[in-house]
Amino acid sequence: MNLQTLRYFVSLAKTKSYTRAAQECFVSQPALSRAIAEFENEIGCHLVNRSSRSVELTVEGDVCLEEAKKILKHCDALIDKVTNVGQQYANPIRIGYIIYGHIGIFNKKLSQIPNSNLIKIETEYDSLVNTNKKLLSDEIDMAIMPEICVTGNAIQTFRLVSSQLYAIVPCKNTLFKHDSISFQDLKNQRFIGWDREEVPLLSDAHSRACEANGFKPDFVTHAKKMGDLMTLSILHNALGFASCTSSIVNSKEFKLIPISDSEANFGLVCVWKKNNKNPSLNKLIKILGK
Repeated sequence: MNLQTLRYFVSLAKTKSYTRAAQECFVSQPALSRAIAEFENEIGCHLVNRSSRSVELTVEGDVCLEEAKKILKHCDALIDKVTNVGQQYANPIRIGYIIYGHIGIFNKKLSQIPNSNLIKIETEYDSLVNTNKKLLSDEIDMAIMPEICVTGNAIQTFRLVSSQLYAIVPCKNTLFKHDSISFQDLKNQRFIGWDREEVPLLSDAHSRACEANGFKPDFVTHAKKMGDLMTLSILHNALGFASCTSSIVNSKEFKLIPISDSEANFGLVCVWKKNNKNPSLNKLIKILGK
């Protein structure tokens, strides 16, 4: 038994004619007659009463017709779902990010989800200020950013990873040998801050965290991008802050050290507007939440 034979049988029941059924199914009449006869032999009973005038179904044929229609309906639905799955993700999703390591975390999360390779993604690297502007003006569909940088009631978020605050420590600094530090260890250190105009929320959050623990950070200079911050950290033997351990890679020149008494609200989130109309984005959000 195969699906094509079931289609022949349903067409024969509808047209009540081998000739018309063969035409409807784009097959020769002898081939259709042979398929129906083989189908009857396989089932073990007659399904049609043949006469010179028309074809009528037997009682067994009526039962077979009802079940054949159900099977074909389910099979057609299955084929539609499988063939249309790629079309569900036809629209590309434009994603903005501010640190190269962040898109790496996102890609790792996505790679763990079945069929996520069907989603078309276009990425844009920019400053936090510009990324926020693009998100609000619908130039991008989603942004990846530190949790502490998220503001506004018109957006929704999905947390990619939770994280406490980390210090970027250059190799010449006395703290480099430590595996964990506290805010108390940071009191007499110099820092490379995030640029106040480019990333005010990030800059303020780090300053507030220090001030809540009894000191105001001494910023010797500021950086707009993570790469610049790391370079300046090495040049000035000063510390920087990072919101996620996976956002940059340790090296012989510096390493990330967790600040043990920092709050766990420095994670990484995906952000999108509540009224975004891109259907592919809705699919992405659903599979991220699985």
